[in-house]
Amino acid sequence: GRYVAHLAPLLVIAGALGLRQAVLLVAPGLSRGTEKGALRTWALVWFIALAAGVPALSHKAETYAENVGEIEEMHVDMAYWIRENTPQEALIASHDVGALGYFSGRRVVDTVGLMTPEILEFLPHGEAPDEGVLEYLRLVKPDYVIVMPEWYPRLAGMTLLLQPVHEELIDRSARTITAGDRLVAYRTAF
Repeated sequence: GRYVAHLAPLLVIAGALGLRQAVLLVAPGLSRGTEKGALRTWALVWFIALAAGVPALSHKAETYAENVGEIEEMHVDMAYWIRENTPQEALIASHDVGALGYFSGRRVVDTVGLMTPEILEFLPHGEAPDEGVLEYLRLVKPDYVIVMPEWYPRLAGMTLLLQPVHEELIDRSARTITAGDRLVAYRTAF
């Protein structure tokens, strides 16, 4: 959802226009009726549409709160650690760069291509990305790599190149947004 949230206004407009067309198809005389009757009908239609969405919104609000809690617990805490324990000019590579870059104040490169699209030419299709990410990291030479070891198991196991220096654990049995329970900061030897 966070990758398409900016489309919400467009979806609301498309939904409203679609709802209008649906009502006009079902009740074609609505547009020719009295103004008061048309207003009552539209009010009823909107009430039903909104009432149907409220339970889903409640569930989505809870999920969103859990998502924010997980990001705070793992990524934001890691960003604060980076800010306090790395040089200001340090270059950080990670698969989740939003909170890390914002709260740490450090330059970041993205290992999945959302913010750093040039890495995409290094990532093999249909294969584990570890080797391609390693090739890209050798090129850009980050000072730290911060990843969930589950994402890049072979890369995380390369202890001659990546030495673990800090770890954030998520203390939740049911995760809603994170892809693992550990986020590890590695000092690099590139």
